[in-house]
Amino acid sequence: MRGWAWWLSAAALLLLLAVATLGISVTFLDPNDYKPQIVAAVQQATGRTLSLGGPLRISRSLWPTIEVTDVTLANLPGGTRPDLARAERIEAQLSLPALLHRRIEVSKLTLEGPNILFEFVGGKPNWVLEPAADSQTFPSGIPVTLDIRQAHAERHGHAAAANPHPCRGHSLA
Repeated sequence: MRGWAWWLSAAALLLLLAVATLGISVTFLDPNDYKPQIVAAVQQATGRTLSLGGPLRISRSLWPTIEVTDVTLANLPGGTRPDLARAERIEAQLSLPALLHRRIEVSKLTLEGPNILFEFVGGKPNWVLEPAADSQTFPSGIPVTLDIRQAHAERHGHAAAANPHPCRGHSLA
């Protein structure tokens, strides 16, 4: 009986050390190091240039949250302004189980100060996002699925609680 207790204790200790090592390594990762890959992935998936003006921040928990400020997505060439969309701040709460299965599932998306321009440019709607002409594969080589469960927009820090227009259950694959 003592042998089993020792082996169980040793296994629990190894598991605890592995989890602690993972937690420490995640803490030392700087999400801003991945900005170029994020911008390239969006460019490849949408054919548009993404600009992340502010720093990326990640809260590490069972519901990891990514926050970035000063975000723009380019409009079609010849549009009335250079950007299709801009936001003062974007916060995306992700599903950890989905991330472990190589899926990006946004359980909550909050846009502060969004400004989105819908227009036809040369007879083509600017809101239709198409992969870049030269994109054959995803940058990582692994296809990514994006699933947004709930979206919420705020204007200059004021929630649209009186007249909410949430977007629920949309999926882009």
